[in-house]
Amino acid sequence: MSDINEPGQNSQQATKKTVSVVANDDGSVVITSANGKVKHRKGQSEEAFQEQLRDFWSAGPKINEHGWLTESYNAEMIQYQQLRSQGLSNLDIRDKLTVFDVREKSRKNQLINTAENHYYHRKYANAMEVCDLIIELFDVFDVVKKNKREIEEVNNIKSHCRKKLDSQ
Repeated sequence: MSDINEPGQNSQQATKKTVSVVANDDGSVVITSANGKVKHRKGQSEEAFQEQLRDFWSAGPKINEHGWLTESYNAEMIQYQQLRSQGLSNLDIRDKLTVFDVREKSRKNQLINTAENHYYHRKYANAMEVCDLIIELFDVFDVVKKNKREIEEVNNIKSHCRKKLDSQ
C-alpha cells in the first residue's frame, strides 16, 4: 500500500483517536479519550426531557427583535440601580436580583454582548459603563475566580473604549 490515499479513502483514518464511552443507569456518561482525559457528562431523565420538550412546544422558539439586547439591558439596569440605592449588601442584592445573575452563562454573555454592541456602534461611554457593571456583578455574585477569561475580555473592551474616547 502506498503512502498516498486511494480515491475515496479517508485521510483522517490513521490519526483517529479511540474513545471509551460508558453510559450509566442515571443517564450520565463517562468519556475517556485516547490521551487519558476523563469527562463526566450529566444525564437527563426521560421525564425532564419530556418537560423541556413540552415547554418548548408551548412557548415556541424565542424570536428577538432588532435592538432587543439594549432594551433588555436598560430595563434590567433600572432594577439593579434601585436595589443598589436601597443600600443592600451584596448577599441581599444577589437574592433579589435575577435578571443580572452572571452565574448563568447566557446572562453573562448577554451583558458582554451588550458592551460589544455599544462599542460597535461607537457608544464608548455606554460600553465602559456596561463593562464596569459586569465587573461589579462578578464581585456581587462572588464569581471572580471562575471568570478570569471573561474579566480579561471585559477589561480589553474597556481599554479600547478608553483609547477611543481619549483620541476624540
